Amino acid sequence: MDIQLKNPNIIPLWKCANAKACCMAIDGSTVIHDKPGLLSRLREILNYEIEKGDTYPIESPLSLEEAEEYFFKYCTVICLEWDGHSPLPNLQTSTIDWKRMILGFFIIKPNYPSRCSHVCNGGFLVAPETRGRGIGRVLAYAFLYFAPRMGYKSSVFNLVFATNVASYKLWDSLGFTRVGVVRNAARLKGYPKLVDAYIYQYEFPPLNEEAETGATS
Repeated sequence: MDIQLKNPNIIPLWKCANAKACCMAIDGSTVIHDKPGLLSRLREILNYEIEKGDTYPIESPLSLEEAEEYFFKYCTVICLEWDGHSPLPNLQTSTIDWKRMILGFFIIKPNYPSRCSHVCNGGFLVAPETRGRGIGRVLAYAFLYFAPRMGYKSSVFNLVFATNVASYKLWDSLGFTRVGVVRNAARLKGYPKLVDAYIYQYEFPPLNEEAETGATS
């Protein structure tokens, strides 16, 4: 039996005023004013990275149906532009320019089934237009906020490619443990030889039990 996860829709959003960003968790049940537009933008960002071919293990771009399952079967956390002062966007009622507003996203899902389903996995992407702003670190901190609040006890990243220096340096800096290496794990564009991948683990500390109205970094 899988662990009982908390509904991501009731977890307070996460704000990072310094980065002019806020992050909120969604899934297939989330009521969103323009859900097709959101899905289209998420798919566009993901397929761009897939076609680039040097950071993601997926080789073929996702169809609309495949993208819907990828993003909405479990939990996706979207990171939106926010100036730190204006009212936060309301997904149910606000008309949002997804192309302009989405800075990046990550998915959270069980890494293993059943007795090990309390260990999650994450997949992270920064929108191409917003790279260089430190959004990857914002997403990482948001992951450390949302994943344990959903009920996960730890996280394992299966394939952090050895060529993705920015990624593994980020996880190293945040205290993730490099627990293994998969030799010759990937065929990546631009690399004539097979590339190794690192496996990272992080155990979430116990949560404080006090009520939360929204976290800030």
